[in-house]
Amino acid sequence: MSSLALVPYTFSLLKLPFIALQNVSDCLNPFEIYHFSRISKKTNKLAKTISKKATQIFLTSPFSALISFNKKESWSFKPTIEPGPDSYTVHSDTSGPTRSRHGYGFFSKKPASKVLKVLEWVIDLYKNSIVHLSFDSRSSNRQDLISHFNWFIENPSEVPFISMKCSDAEDVQFFIENYKKSSKKLNLLFDLGSEEELELPDNLETNLFEEVEIHNSHPVNFDLYNIFRGSIIFSMEAKLTNQDLNTFLKNWQSGLTNSYWRNVCFNMIGQVNLISILDGVAATYRDPRNVKRQINMATESFWIFGGIDIQKQDGTATATVQWKKYKVENEVSDVPIKLIREYERNQESGEIQRHEEGELTFERFLELHRFSMYIW
Repeated sequence: MSSLALVPYTFSLLKLPFIALQNVSDCLNPFEIYHFSRISKKTNKLAKTISKKATQIFLTSPFSALISFNKKESWSFKPTIEPGPDSYTVHSDTSGPTRSRHGYGFFSKKPASKVLKVLEWVIDLYKNSIVHLSFDSRSSNRQDLISHFNWFIENPSEVPFISMKCSDAEDVQFFIENYKKSSKKLNLLFDLGSEEELELPDNLETNLFEEVEIHNSHPVNFDLYNIFRGSIIFSMEAKLTNQDLNTFLKNWQSGLTNSYWRNVCFNMIGQVNLISILDGVAATYRDPRNVKRQINMATESFWIFGGIDIQKQDGTATATVQWKKYKVENEVSDVPIKLIREYERNQESGEIQRHEEGELTFERFLELHRFSMYIW
């Protein structure tokens, strides 16, 4: 037998016609295209012509750059400081059987800086400069986080969303003082089960986020909300009470909260009791047949018919509470009969009423576990 028979047959991808190369590329996964692009300038240029556009790119802590092309699969590049051979893994997401998570792990002496180089490469290769961020203060040291924050100041990538998980008030202060990239939405999460009160400095403030979502298990501290000068605040508060919301409304009326807010929504563990929340707060009940106001939000436009209004003491702003109850499609929509009846009943008594329905007694204008206000 000839010794040539023992040599595997090979051919150069670079010699293929472009149409044939496109067919070959359909058999390559994102990791293989990435490796192909790193061989030479020529292969990098060719890889860019055959690669698909990523629908999403994430940078997560401690050190991972993730890309996806659909909702079924994701591909993570994970440099690690632990020596060892490159590894490839596949995990199925138990929450969605059709979703697979692919991982490529490789050794790097400096994984924090290496993942930024990988991110820069995949942004160029997979034709998407929009990056979503997800950081955890417990899994990354602060110097690494600062280097990641600074990278987005020095590069033109857009960051529509950032998630930051914090353990305490110091983490919040560190994030606000060091992250400087404008983003559409911030998701701020706190460790579960903490009883430590968040003590924040008075001068802490940022206007980088249009919308802020807060998940807090610490005791309630409304100073946290005053940090953010965005227009939308959404909160999941584990220890929030109706008395806390009453205090919040009185603070708002007195001008002690941020004047930039337009839509504030609290989710709470207990039941929303509007009578307790509005205790000592002057409220005006608007006639849904005559008072019709339009709301224009980022994702939709609609109208509010009637509603319960409270006003700042200096007269500079009005808030409609539980406004989603009065939401209708357009100005010419029929006025719901139940809103007219509620308005007339409350006008007669001058206060929010309880009423019986079967064997159940509930508060009027009740929206269980959620309190919202829209500020005009």
